[in-house]
Amino acid sequence: MRFSMASDYVGTPNITLVTPEKSSALNFIELLINNHRPNTMLRDLIQTEPMFMPAFTLQKELFDFRKDADKSYRIARLRGTGLRRHAEIWINNVPLCKTTMAEDCTSYDQRVLRQTTGDYEIRFRNSGTTPEKYSIRYRQNAIFDIEADEFDYTEPVRAPAKEAFLMNYAPNATTAEAAVDVRFKKTGLIVRSAKVSPVEAGHIVGGITTEGNDGFRATFRTPDLIQRFQRLRRAPRKMT
Repeated sequence: MRFSMASDYVGTPNITLVTPEKSSALNFIELLINNHRPNTMLRDLIQTEPMFMPAFTLQKELFDFRKDADKSYRIARLRGTGLRRHAEIWINNVPLCKTTMAEDCTSYDQRVLRQTTGDYEIRFRNSGTTPEKYSIRYRQNAIFDIEADEFDYTEPVRAPAKEAFLMNYAPNATTAEAAVDVRFKKTGLIVRSAKVSPVEAGHIVGGITTEGNDGFRATFRTPDLIQRFQRLRRAPRKMT
């Protein structure tokens, strides 16, 4: 049995077996297909192994890169087109178990978690470097050839989350001081006190109030830096 579809068609067509007495759609009958066990349906293989695949491409980046529940491992996605089932993947020259069935990967700590023709979700060991660096190799068997690609990935260095926000700066020309209203965030902590460093540079006024989830707010009294800067600008210059 042979099929001919348009050159840009991707997927599995509906196949109907017609006899003089009745007709049956093969897509919804459990069959032995490409050694899938237990038997499965053509309909269920559309996401992972359609009859007509797009051309193979591999994007040279790890997507959704994150820590596993076991902090010594990482989880990420390989994305592309025409990604076939049971591809061979190496992370830093260590092979991943090719099946998504955990019980079949007892000797592997790196394995495939999920696969479609558009992406592979994979679990692999932390590289142990700072920043983390990985060498990824991918290879799959096509109908008439072997398709492969490779790339290097370095974890992006993320800026630390901002924890303090200046809400208001109110200078006092008479005292040459300023009231500095600050909101800050400390996840999982209860803040009961705060101070200016060094101590002689200012002090907290009143107490600390809570604001939203893990948010706190306080007002500090400090020297008026703006007025001090203006005084420096107005100071006469000495001639040399």
